[in-house]
Amino acid sequence: MKLWKIKRELHRSWLHVCMFFEAMLGQHQRSRYDQRKDDLISVSQGAQMMQARVAVFLLYQPRGILSSTLQTCRHLTRNGFAVVVVSNAPLSGSDRTCLLAETYQVIERPNFGYDFGGYRDGILHVLHINLYPKTLLVLNDSVWFPLRTDCDFLDRVKSQTADVYGPVYSKGHLQSYMYAFQGDLVQSAFFRDLWQNLYMSNNKAAVVRRCEMRISADIKAAGFTMSWFLSSEDVLKALRRLPDDELAEVIRHDQQSDNSLSRAFVGFQHDIPGWAEQALELYSSTLDQRYIMKDHPLILTRDLHLPLLKKDRAPQYALQRRALISSRLLLAALDETVAEEIIHWDAGK
Repeated sequence: MKLWKIKRELHRSWLHVCMFFEAMLGQHQRSRYDQRKDDLISVSQGAQMMQARVAVFLLYQPRGILSSTLQTCRHLTRNGFAVVVVSNAPLSGSDRTCLLAETYQVIERPNFGYDFGGYRDGILHVLHINLYPKTLLVLNDSVWFPLRTDCDFLDRVKSQTADVYGPVYSKGHLQSYMYAFQGDLVQSAFFRDLWQNLYMSNNKAAVVRRCEMRISADIKAAGFTMSWFLSSEDVLKALRRLPDDELAEVIRHDQQSDNSLSRAFVGFQHDIPGWAEQALELYSSTLDQRYIMKDHPLILTRDLHLPLLKKDRAPQYALQRRALISSRLLLAALDETVAEEIIHWDAGK
């Protein structure tokens, strides 16, 4: 096993040990934070107007605000969303000025509770000032969004009839980098209580387990409906449509990736009769183990038109970016600012 994998697994194990003890402390940590919140959080009024829909956009960019982040704010505003930025890192004066020009409000807070801590403060702030938007979009800067200048994903969001909608449903829940909550849900007592009583911790494994993995189940259990843009079944359908040369390219990509697919394809050969059918059988049998966001960009960005891409600098995502950069056609389809950031992303660790 590679050294970076060993280190990662040891770190995960340690976080899970800590999680056992933090479960008992979560409510105390949240209560203590809420008592001090007025002194820890600042809200600045931006230049953009209130709109019928609101986007809470969570940032953690201690090295400075990216150009693509400002583009995301402009894209949201053009599509009828008032942007409330929540920054989990202190903002420089110049970054604050740039953000205020493109947003309705900017909230600055300590980095407590990871993304869900920031989501919680942003959502409760929106409810506290009685906005109750037609749609409440919640997203974070762990992804580039939108990838293309002609992206129509927000039109899909606005036309949804489900109470909550997200780009990707994987491993039994909506992935947490973006949720769209519709008005009936936003205006419910359940929704306010969900966020008011949210578990808060600086243990990332605990936050994933008790927030990201639990929220979808809690919303379903309360009788609200859920929908999504993309699931593992959609990826499998796209794989079945690939010509043999592209299917072989995707297999080579998966053999190098850090997931169940790399183990499933150990020793797999592309030069034997029926190899494509065997590969698709393997893909079908590992469907529930698949993490969509690690997939080859031929599938995600070209065929399935996923409007976002992870910024994670782990090796499997760097592999994905290299595959994207190596294809002039795939790269040329992206927004110029996003493409430029992707090209230089892994050199800027």
